[in-house]
Amino acid sequence: GTAAPAGPSPVTPPGPAAAAAGAGGVAGAGFGLSSIRLNPINTGSSGSRGLVAVAAGSVGQRHVSGVYRGTVVRGPAEVGDDLTIDNCIECHIYVLAPVRLARITNCRDCTVCIGAVGALLRIDSCERLQLTAAAAQVLVVSCHSCCLHLGTPRQPALLGDCRFVKLAPHNTRYETLLDRMAAAGLTPNQPSLWDQPTILPCGITSCSGGISSGGAS
Repeated sequence: GTAAPAGPSPVTPPGPAAAAAGAGGVAGAGFGLSSIRLNPINTGSSGSRGLVAVAAGSVGQRHVSGVYRGTVVRGPAEVGDDLTIDNCIECHIYVLAPVRLARITNCRDCTVCIGAVGALLRIDSCERLQLTAAAAQVLVVSCHSCCLHLGTPRQPALLGDCRFVKLAPHNTRYETLLDRMAAAGLTPNQPSLWDQPTILPCGITSCSGGISSGGAS
C-alpha cells in the first residue's frame, strides 16, 4: 500500500533535556543523525539529575511502572543495564542513556524516547504509543495504533495481533546521543532497516489491520 507520512516528531523532552527535538529521517543517512545540528545541552551524569514529575506510579533505575499523566526524564546515572516500562498511561518518558535491554509493556497513550538499546527492544501489548528509539533489534508484539520511530540495523519483527502499527525513521537528537549509541554498540551511520519489517507467524492469533511504513515527505 501507500506509505503513510510519519508527521511531526512527538519527542520534545522538558527540563534538562529541552534540546531533544524532532528531526525527520534523511534518506541515505543511516539512523538520520549524520547531518543533524546538535543543540548545546548537558545530559551527562554529572550535569543531569533527571526529572520525575508524577502523581502516581513508581520510578527506579530498572523499572518505571504505573505512571499516570506524568513526566519522567532519566540520565545515565539513573538507569540500570536493563529497563522495563509498564502499565503507564498518558505520560512522557525520556531515557537519555544507553541500556542493554528494554521492554515497554501495556502502556497506553504514552510518548517514550529511549536513547540507545544495545541488544533487544521489545514493545508488548501497547496502544497509541509514540516511540522513538535506536536499538540493535526491535520486537513488536500485539500492539495497536502505535507510531514507532526507529533506528535499527535489523528488520523490526512484528508478532501476534498487531493492528495499525506505523513505522517511521528515527527522529530525535541531543548533545550526547552519538556517545550513548556508541556505548550501546550502535553505529549511527549504518543503514537503518526501520522500513523493512518482518511479519512473524501468528499461530492461533490473527494479525489483522494495517501495518505501514512512513517517512517525512
